[in-house]
Amino acid sequence: YVAQLIQIESDLEAANDQIMLFSASAAGLWAVNVIHAFISGPKDSFSSLPVSLA
Repeated sequence: YVAQLIQIESDLEAANDQIMLFSASAAGLWAVNVIHAFISGPKDSFSSLPVSLA
């Protein structure tokens, strides 16, 4: 049974690592979205934007 328990623990650690990676990716995507919303948020005129496309 020891070998099975070691395999189960390894599987749980791998699943936990995947969950942490997914969570970090979601947090990073949210942060990029916040920055994008701050830069391209509603403005009175396009000339007041800090970044322009053309």
